[in-house]
Amino acid sequence: MKSKRLTENDLKKIDIILSQDAKQPFHKGNLHSLNGSFIGLPSSFSDSYTSSESHWSQNLTGETHSPENTRNTNQQNAAKYMQEAKSLLWDKNAIKYAIMKECLKTDSHDLQVRSTLQAVFVCFYAMVVQWSSVRFRRISFCLVYTGLWGALFGTVLSQQWIFYHAYLEEQADNDIVSVGRDYLEGGLSYYSRVVERNKMSKNRRQFDEEGNPKQRFFIKKCLSYTKKKEFFTEKLREKEN
Repeated sequence: MKSKRLTENDLKKIDIILSQDAKQPFHKGNLHSLNGSFIGLPSSFSDSYTSSESHWSQNLTGETHSPENTRNTNQQNAAKYMQEAKSLLWDKNAIKYAIMKECLKTDSHDLQVRSTLQAVFVCFYAMVVQWSSVRFRRISFCLVYTGLWGALFGTVLSQQWIFYHAYLEEQADNDIVSVGRDYLEGGLSYYSRVVERNKMSKNRRQFDEEGNPKQRFFIKKCLSYTKKKEFFTEKLREKEN
């Protein structure tokens, strides 16, 4: 696994763990921090290496269905179970893509940027509190004034953090294009399965009809998953031509 941005020594500094609570891959820390970095992978990644029919059915329904019992059930229901179960499992290229993307995202200064934004918020808010305590005699006016400015500062700075996070996502996907075709296919496969998982999720209200996270208010956290699928589809076409 090689990238122009990361050396073999960089990759050796990144630990990988499996998390029972994680729904998607994540990372903590970065290569420029003193404590290093690690990548957390959802436990469903380990389940993907099991490809037996009984495991697929158990993973989808929570019950064990042997091939013999499945043949005795309605064929349409059995086919539906198998099709849905296969769409939920990650393939090898999807897992490679997810790991590589998180590795690339560790080559950032996200901890430093977040700490800077938090420090800026504290400084601005302290200035507002100091000014309002002198300007207003009534404590109720002071609380309302500082609360409004605090909400404004918090929204603006949190939006800057979201923009930075979206930039890291986009930059990582652009760098993956140069890594190899397996990772392009993995990116397409990964987001195809993410969309299918979201459509079947218990928290279905959090996603739209296409399986993308619903955007709240004016904050756009990231590019939609369907747009990312289109991105990797286009890059694969360019590789073929």
